[in-house]
Amino acid sequence: MEYVSPPAHNIVANQAEHQNDWLINLEDRVFGGTDGKSGATGCSVLDNDCSPMNNIECTEQYEKHGIDDSLSKTSYWIFQAAKGMHSKFKALKTKITERTIISGLRIGQMVTDFGGNEDDTGDMVKWLASASTMGAALSGLSANPAFAVGFNIFGGIFSSFGNLKQEEIDQGSISAGLADLFEAAVDRLDETMRIVMGGGTEDQYNTLKTPNPDPYKLPIANYFNGGFFLLNNNAEAVQTALNSVYSNIQPKVANNVMKAAQFYLVADKRRRSREDCGYATGRQWMALREGEEYCFYIMRHDPKPNRVGDWAEVSGEVYDKMASYGLGNREVYYRAILDCALDPNDNVDLGSLVGGTIPACYFDLPAVYVDKDREVGCGDPFTTVECDYISATKIE
Repeated sequence: MEYVSPPAHNIVANQAEHQNDWLINLEDRVFGGTDGKSGATGCSVLDNDCSPMNNIECTEQYEKHGIDDSLSKTSYWIFQAAKGMHSKFKALKTKITERTIISGLRIGQMVTDFGGNEDDTGDMVKWLASASTMGAALSGLSANPAFAVGFNIFGGIFSSFGNLKQEEIDQGSISAGLADLFEAAVDRLDETMRIVMGGGTEDQYNTLKTPNPDPYKLPIANYFNGGFFLLNNNAEAVQTALNSVYSNIQPKVANNVMKAAQFYLVADKRRRSREDCGYATGRQWMALREGEEYCFYIMRHDPKPNRVGDWAEVSGEVYDKMASYGLGNREVYYRAILDCALDPNDNVDLGSLVGGTIPACYFDLPAVYVDKDREVGCGDPFTTVECDYISATKIE
C-alpha cells in the first residue's frame, strides 16, 4: 500500500514545526474548519476514540471535501492510517494490560518442571524490544515481509523506556520484574501515540524509530511508511506482530529458569561422529564453527563432593517441557546459545536489532565442552569402577 507516504509527507512538509498537531491541522484544512468538533483530537490518547473527519466514508469525503487539491483528495488514507495506528496500539496495550498475561507465561510451572527458580532477571529491560523484533525467528521460519514492518515498529517502541534503568525493574523475581516492565511498556505506548500524532517536541520526533527511513522525510512521515497501519486489524500480519511480543517472552523466561536450574548446552567431545551422537531426543550433531562439529545436548550440573554423577544428561521429558514453552526447535535454540557463547559482547545490543532474527544473547544458556576427565586417577578406592568423571570447559 503506497497511499500514505506521499500525502503524509506533504502535510508535515520539510519543516519540523509542521509536525506539531499535524493530524488536527489536516482535518481542519480538509473540513474547512471543524467548529470545535474535531474527531482527530482523541487520536493522541489510546483510551480515547480516534475518529478524524468523524469517520465519514471515502466516497462521502471525496465528494464533499476532495475537490480543492490533491491533498484533500488523498487525505482519506492518511486518516485511515492514523486510525489504524491508534487501533493497533490500543490492541497491544489491551494485550499487555490483561491480568492473565504473566500467569499465562506459566512461570511457576516452569520452575517445577525444570527444578530452577525465577531469580535470574538478567537484562529484563531489553526483553520486550527483543521479543517484538525477532518475530517468528525461533520457529525457524523466515519472516514474511508483510510482518517485518510491524515487528520493527514495536521493537523500536520498546527499545527505549525513557529513563527506565535495569535497577528500577523489580529484580526479586521474573514475575515481579515483568509486571514492572509491562507497566513501563504501556506508558511507552501512550507516549509514542502522543508524539506520532503531533504532540511532541522536535527531539521526541527524532527519537521515533522506523525501518529503512527516508532521509529526505521527517520522522512522522517516515513512521507511516510501509502500509502497516492500513492493514485490517484481523489481518495475519497484525496478529503475528502483536502475538510475537507475548510468545517470544515465554521461551526467554524458560531459558532463564533453566539457567537457574544449572542447565548447560554441552558439546560432547567423547562422541566423535554423527552416528556416535545418535538420535536420542535432544541430541543434535551440528557445527560450532566451520569445520568443527560436535554432538550437542542439554546437561544438568549438580556438583557433588565425590563428583559422581555431577554432570547428567536431561531426560526426554525435559525436552518435551521445553517445547511446551516455545523451545521446541532445538537446532535454532542451540544455535542462538552458541552464537552468544562466541560473541565477545555477551549481551543484547538494542542498537543492532534486526527484524526477524533472534538478537545476540537473547538466549544465553551457558555452553561448555564436556570430555572424560583424564586428570582423575582410576582404580583406587576413592573412584568409581566406571571412572566416568567429566570435565567441563567454557565454549568461547
